[in-house]
Amino acid sequence: MHNYVCHKRVKATQLIEKLPNEWRANNGQFYSDAEVKTYHRGEYSPLIGDYLVEYGDGYHSISPQRAFEEGYVRTDGEEQPDEAGALTLSETDDGEKVALDSYTGGGSKEGLWGRLTLRFTNQAGEDYTQDYIMVKDNVDELLEPEEDSGEEA
Repeated sequence: MHNYVCHKRVKATQLIEKLPNEWRANNGQFYSDAEVKTYHRGEYSPLIGDYLVEYGDGYHSISPQRAFEEGYVRTDGEEQPDEAGALTLSETDDGEKVALDSYTGGGSKEGLWGRLTLRFTNQAGEDYTQDYIMVKDNVDELLEPEEDSGEEA
């Protein structure tokens, strides 16, 4: 199998309390057991702390708390995607907005790679993008710590 890195926007709410026949979520809403069941497939039973997840294409799933929190960062709704779907990350000293346009990446024991495209928007509303590419061969040194030779530097 290959390794993948994910970056996507989803809507989600955390299940914080199990009540008879329903769940209370951190968005203040209640979800019936039947509704929560539509979010998961197979034998998995949701636990307090898990997330109900809604993807942009309408697909629903349930994600265990640890897996979700390791893969997503909450934006609290203040940051709104622009027309192209990019989320503003920062603003430069001269007023340009910096947004993540796209990211792809992956890796294996043979190497890591990543491509990041940032979108810059100046105060006149004009956009340009800048690509950043990273390739790291021989990941052994990242995966296995160097042995201490016992000699002091």
